[in-house]
Amino acid sequence: MSRKARLAIFLTSLLSALPFASCTERKEVDGDSTPVVEKEREASSDDGAKGILDPESVEDEEGARDDRGNVVEPEPRRDGPREVVFEDSGRKRRFLDEMQGKPPRPLFCSSWIPPVPFDLEESRGQVVLLFFWGSWCKACQRMMPLVKQWHERYTDRGLVILGIHSTRDGERAEAYVRDHDIPFRVGVDFEQSNEKRFHVDSFPDFYLVDRKGILRFADISNAREQYVVDAIEMLLEEDVSREEVGSAPGAAAVDQDDR
Repeated sequence: MSRKARLAIFLTSLLSALPFASCTERKEVDGDSTPVVEKEREASSDDGAKGILDPESVEDEEGARDDRGNVVEPEPRRDGPREVVFEDSGRKRRFLDEMQGKPPRPLFCSSWIPPVPFDLEESRGQVVLLFFWGSWCKACQRMMPLVKQWHERYTDRGLVILGIHSTRDGERAEAYVRDHDIPFRVGVDFEQSNEKRFHVDSFPDFYLVDRKGILRFADISNAREQYVVDAIEMLLEEDVSREEVGSAPGAAAVDQDDR
């Protein structure tokens, strides 16, 4: 075999052993020479990312996404001119909606701090903020200074704040109220009866009763202070006559089994 023939065979075998450029081509992505396929794999393991290089304006079955690929939660449900924001949705929200526009259920508490029972019927003409909380609850502890500020800011305008402490650790409520100088009345829930009747599923929760004794807003979102403040101010600004206060229906009846 001639030298040219042997050289031709050698070059052919050498070329056949080299991979195709289309399989190993590395493209620059944001100054990174990592192969595109690996770039996507790395993105899929990152928090919030879903293996896409440009996540802007992307939507999937989970909903809209921001420019970092994180799912954007839909805006909470709003109602009224001040856009009161509520918690919960679906079946749970329907239960809460059914409570609104009616007198609230009577409160059943095992003890009161100070030891004087509170009757919602006696608060006609005032706006009542029902604050469901627990001394064991970290979120409630963080919220408490704000609730105390609302007491100071709105009491003269007709706001009454009533704290309903959870049945859990109820025996510690009095010491907590004393040690933290809580200025509003607190009742300790009796065997979770108030939680059940008001469909309280988390702490803290906020409900508002208007001057006519009607439960207007059930389970207001406390994701932002302003949500609760807007709801309070909306009811305080309502012009309600004495006749309207006196003609409003009384507290809703409660079945014996519902206690």
